[in-house]
Amino acid sequence: MPLGEVQGLGAGRINKIVQDDVKSLHNVVADALPFLGSGVAQPVVALLALGVVQWRMLLAVLLIVPVAFVCFSLMARDYGTQRERYNAANENVNAAVVEFVQGMPVVRAFDDGRASFGRFATAVEEFTEAVGDWMATTRSSGLLRWLFIVPLPTLIIVAAAGVPILTAGWISLTDLLLALLIGTMPMRPSHP
Repeated sequence: MPLGEVQGLGAGRINKIVQDDVKSLHNVVADALPFLGSGVAQPVVALLALGVVQWRMLLAVLLIVPVAFVCFSLMARDYGTQRERYNAANENVNAAVVEFVQGMPVVRAFDDGRASFGRFATAVEEFTEAVGDWMATTRSSGLLRWLFIVPLPTLIIVAAAGVPILTAGWISLTDLLLALLIGTMPMRPSHP
């Protein structure tokens, strides 16, 4: 990258690129394979196993999938805008920190640090507001996810569907117990 372009980016942007983007890249490279296995392969294999054990119980587990998609789509709304605002606020904080620390001798000589510290405080307030707004937009959908996309509601759905099917004689007790064991696995990876 040409030096003029690097200088034009500013300290906050450079800090974000060097530290935050490299850390994100490390997460993708180092954690992608295990997450792929636990987040994609496990639910698919669990659904296939449940379909082999008892297809009626598979249908009961699949009832929770539309609820999961609705919750996740609500959580991801305005993600690009919110992420962009968060990154800009983070860069402003990084730039204010660099300015405050590197300019300390000049700040002490001329203005007692009030202006520089004021810019830093304003940047921190903007960052806090950006994070707070982002959290506020995802709070209700996050609560829905915590309520519905966890193993317990899926277990309740499987039990509620399985007991009448068991009493009707369509499945055996072993099938119901296996469905109760396997039925929560497709939802487990979506819950941290």
